[in-house]
Amino acid sequence: MEVALDEGGERGRRHERTSETIGGRARVSLTEYQRKRDFARTPEPKGRQPKGEATRRYVVHRHHATRLHWDVRLEMRGILASWAVPNGPPLEAGKRRLAVHTEDHPIEYLTFHGVIPDGYGAGTMTIWDTGTFETLEEKDDELKIKFAGKRLVGEWVLVKTRQNEGRDWLMIKHGTPPKADPLAQKVPPMMAVAADEPFDSPDFVYEPKWDGVRTLAFVDGGEVRLQTRNLLDCTKQYPEATQVAEALTGGYQAIVDGEIVALDPKGVPSFQRLQPRMHQTDDSAIRKLRRSTPVVYEAFDILYLDGEDLTRRPLRERLARLDAALTPMGAIRRSEGFVGTGLALFAAAREQGLEGIVAKRLDSVYVPGARSPAWVKIKAFRSMDCVAREDARRAPPGRVPRRRAAACRPRRHRLRRTHPARPAWDAREARVANLPLRHAAAGEPARPLVPAGARVRGRIR
Repeated sequence: MEVALDEGGERGRRHERTSETIGGRARVSLTEYQRKRDFARTPEPKGRQPKGEATRRYVVHRHHATRLHWDVRLEMRGILASWAVPNGPPLEAGKRRLAVHTEDHPIEYLTFHGVIPDGYGAGTMTIWDTGTFETLEEKDDELKIKFAGKRLVGEWVLVKTRQNEGRDWLMIKHGTPPKADPLAQKVPPMMAVAADEPFDSPDFVYEPKWDGVRTLAFVDGGEVRLQTRNLLDCTKQYPEATQVAEALTGGYQAIVDGEIVALDPKGVPSFQRLQPRMHQTDDSAIRKLRRSTPVVYEAFDILYLDGEDLTRRPLRERLARLDAALTPMGAIRRSEGFVGTGLALFAAAREQGLEGIVAKRLDSVYVPGARSPAWVKIKAFRSMDCVAREDARRAPPGRVPRRRAAACRPRRHRLRRTHPARPAWDAREARVANLPLRHAAAGEPARPLVPAGARVRGRIR
């Protein structure tokens, strides 16, 4: 894979060859670093020419530039040898990440952080990790090091490849791979039980019930995997939601629980608008749908953060950890909760056309895959999922009679088709949701949508 990644995260830019600091065979210099910057505009240190100190310190910057990446900088012969790591340093043994060798940086960068203005490397730069390191082996094309920092502890190796004119390296974590990588697992989400009426209680937090796709986001540095409640990978369908890696400013590895939602022009969640995106796999179609039907990710829980399993922690603590780790931005939102005010939130949800609310005990733990009474969902609109089969002699193929459809068209309730209509005689079933029995506008009595003798399956949800 050929990637040219400068300090601004831009791809495709041709780099001039910088002074080599690996192997100690070439004179180190900050000429290239200083040439690329206007120090009248940038707060970055100009630096002094290296004198060859032998101390071994390092810093890793989280650089939110054109593209989020991490910069690994090692003190070597008076300067900082630097690599841009698009997805961040690997933390599990055996994992490898692309690391693009960039120009040497001055020693002052060990403590530098701030906002770099428009131009080369524009964006926010924060110190992600710092400490000391020991060089175990140093060659022109390989560097084995042992980190002693806050986040990086243990042995890594940087290996030079032939890609990108020799600028592409691989950063590999040494050691014994873990028996189970939590970020590689499939985790079923915790579910709520249904209740008939809203209620107030200081022991519960109340959240809007989003009419979307329940999604867990597995974040490992810059890598993101999205998983539905049915344990299916949906990363490709919703590229906007992968921005959760950038939003995770207070963490590096995490499992976040939330919901992908498409909004109508009034800002109300619309499952109907979301449907065309749910199973789309064509890249061109996904790009078009991303423009015509954008989605947002409403985050409302966190299960794992930087090596710590949070599922046995009470909800109030998990929410505090989520607030500290996640910074809402772009398509990533923090689903707001309200303690003790279920009746008011339910009334507001109903007035705004939302699906309902979810009440969660503040002391509840997270039980993956369980439908727990500690979480309760109250729908603003009652509904039934049905499978209906129309007699082919009573209607055109694949179409419900217009008069009969009008008889069940809802006013206060919602009518929503969740599957395309199909010919009745082919033994396939059209799936129709939310079919309350109501009087027709013409005043005729309510009648079942499906004629007597037709086959019906359904379940209250």
